[in-house]
Amino acid sequence: MTDEPDRLEQIARSLANIEKMYGEMLQKQDEERAEAKERQSKFDEDSLGFAEQQKAWAERDKALAEESRSHAATAWMKGLGNLLLMVAVLVLAIVAANKR
Repeated sequence: MTDEPDRLEQIARSLANIEKMYGEMLQKQDEERAEAKERQSKFDEDSLGFAEQQKAWAERDKALAEESRSHAATAWMKGLGNLLLMVAVLVLAIVAANKR
């Protein structure tokens, strides 16, 4: 008979320990969720910053490509102008040589 109260007391202590462990588990779970939410928020900020940086890079690359095309067209036209000038000088030299 004396064992029964001791047994009931042991069961009560076990239940109290289980309740305490459950509370600690819930608290730890809440902390982990808060940390995960914070990490996700930081990741989202970093992703947004990276996307803005990528957009800036794309715009810069587009401007550089346009400038390169512009310089290429200008260089081509200068080359053509020089060629035409050399042809004109050659024609004048030939005409002048034939008149002598």
